[in-house]
Amino acid sequence: MNTIGRLMKLFIGAVAMVAAFAVAPAATAAPGDGGDGGSPGATATQTQTVAQSLPSIPGLGDLPDVRDLSGVSELQSSIEDALPGSLPRPGGQAPAPSPAPQPQPQPQSRSAPSTPCSAQARACVSLGSQQAWLQDGAGNVVRGPVQVSTGKPGFETPPGTTRVTRKVVDEWSRPYNAPMPYAVYFSAGSTYPHDIGIAFHEGAPTVLSHGCVRLWHDDAVAFFNHLQVGDMVQVV
Repeated sequence: MNTIGRLMKLFIGAVAMVAAFAVAPAATAAPGDGGDGGSPGATATQTQTVAQSLPSIPGLGDLPDVRDLSGVSELQSSIEDALPGSLPRPGGQAPAPSPAPQPQPQPQSRSAPSTPCSAQARACVSLGSQQAWLQDGAGNVVRGPVQVSTGKPGFETPPGTTRVTRKVVDEWSRPYNAPMPYAVYFSAGSTYPHDIGIAFHEGAPTVLSHGCVRLWHDDAVAFFNHLQVGDMVQVV
């Protein structure tokens, strides 16, 4: 039996015993019942015997005087004071529940980076900002913006929508006698001198080119791996 059950059983038993002996003296004092006449001395002795016979309850200390019913309230208060604070008390209210945890604020969603090109383009080049992006063909950016350099005056990279024509991992430019690692060619259009084609390739993007789109090494590798022949390239 738990602590509350034991205390309540003792409390109820004590109240019953007090009630029984509170009635007994009156019955004894009735005339002609053949008893001792209900003398005050006998009544006091019986009540004292009841008080002394009450069991000791751990944690309550000395029991209050229960020779009259006013001691019952004191006994109940003593029992309530002995109960653990976290347990409900007889006739009282249960402890208030702990407040529910507050929901954590959700991080604000960030809008996906956008490009100046159409959603269908797999590669996008901005001549004005000298930046480029890779897209998944559905408008989602997978890399970028990255720094690029395009054609210098007289050799401007032409704007427009074109397609990847071929890829050469270790290319060499014969007209300019220069390396073009990770070259990804896309049609240059008729405005480019001699219409020889231009490409994304590795090269310092701090130096303007003869029409190609120069990228740092890691970006050139990423463009080479991502773009395939036939993919849309848009220069704006």
